[in-house]
Amino acid sequence: LEQFKKLTELDPNYGEAYAGLIIAYASMQRWEDVVEQAGRGLQVAPQNSQFIEMKILGLSQLGRDPETLELYDQLIDLDPTNLRVHLKKGVCLVKIGLFNEAIRQWDRVLTLDPGNVEAMQQKDTTLGLKKQHDEVVQEFSQRAENNPKSAEAHFQKGFVLANALGKPQEALAEFDKAIKIDPKNGTYYAKKGEVLLVLSRFEEALAEVNKAIDVNPKELTFLEAKGAVLLGLNRETDALQIFDELIERDPKTISYHIHKSSIYIKKELYEELLRETKHALEKDPSNKTLNEYRALGFSRLKRFEDALDLCDTLLQLNPKDVQTLLNKADMLSFLGRPTESLTVVDLAIKHDPGNSIIYRQKAKTLNSMGRHEEALALCQQSLHLCKNDPYGHLEIGRAFFGLGQLDLALAASAHAVATHGNIPEAFLLCAKILKVQGRTAEALQAAEMACKIDQHDKEGQEILS
Repeated sequence: LEQFKKLTELDPNYGEAYAGLIIAYASMQRWEDVVEQAGRGLQVAPQNSQFIEMKILGLSQLGRDPETLELYDQLIDLDPTNLRVHLKKGVCLVKIGLFNEAIRQWDRVLTLDPGNVEAMQQKDTTLGLKKQHDEVVQEFSQRAENNPKSAEAHFQKGFVLANALGKPQEALAEFDKAIKIDPKNGTYYAKKGEVLLVLSRFEEALAEVNKAIDVNPKELTFLEAKGAVLLGLNRETDALQIFDELIERDPKTISYHIHKSSIYIKKELYEELLRETKHALEKDPSNKTLNEYRALGFSRLKRFEDALDLCDTLLQLNPKDVQTLLNKADMLSFLGRPTESLTVVDLAIKHDPGNSIIYRQKAKTLNSMGRHEEALALCQQSLHLCKNDPYGHLEIGRAFFGLGQLDLALAASAHAVATHGNIPEAFLLCAKILKVQGRTAEALQAAEMACKIDQHDKEGQEILS
């Protein structure tokens, strides 16, 4: 992080530095920072699809799905025939309650691919959901019209607008009407604060939840809302105090533990994360988020057997979870069990055949097994789906190195370095190739860079020695 921050300070137009920050923050699940850096990257390269997709991911993780729609449109403008993006936009539209637009989106997919089964199924599901929500919205709108002095009617209408239809601005107007009629109802302020939080209007959100707490200091949901807003403002220490207080007052509510765990992840306090998740999972052993956080902690602390066990627990909850399958494959590779890792990756491909990361991960495992020609073919498939993936070029470099084609290996690894200058493995591969070519001084420079990025890089230290 510090290296890439320095690069952005030296050259604010160096797009690869923002890409490095985004990947680092995403690996730490610091989604606010992912969104911020993706936005800065897009100022430098407005048509960079990776920046757009990472901003979408960050916003989605933060529950800010309405803000992703414009970004999906940008991706579609870049490649109007990309079915994966069209389908993801449709799912997003359903999630935020824009059913008419979602139905039109499924129709666009079916125009591009008339036999697309997923689009057909999604359209049928959306039609059913639309009918249910239309009836609810009509009912509360009618109540508000029939009784304009009813604070509760305006609140319920605002609630539906915010939660079912994804119309936060209209919802805020209804909440204001409710507050004007009944200014002593803390729930109205709190819900308004939640909507402002989704819109990233953090200071306004904090003011509203403070009003809710002033009205009813004993209501724990208001205090929880304040903790969430403080996280949005990057005031982790203050938020941690809030969630500690909530857990002390109500130790059984799991969401408090989840919030507290997310703070430990952001602050890279992994031992504390493991203690917190262990305590919380005693109350809710099957909680997916807590198990994922705990697996992350084990992985960061290199306790791979423990992380593997948790991956298996998560896959019992959802056997088709692609990210968990990839995490499991990683753990198996770290533990020296590549054949089992390949089996797991193949399962992931079956569930998400358009995901470039899966093919690249399989190529990495094949390279570790010496099956370089197979790895090379998979890398080409991965880069066809995502041509600027530096890790895909790294695996191509490893494959060519294993096949003894040193010039091609060096070109691929140099491409990875040029695309993303903070991958120690790419510098390390350059060092190995240069050493074999007898270019000792350059090999030492590359090894020094690998060790500078990762001070615990044993292979780089061996080359230096």
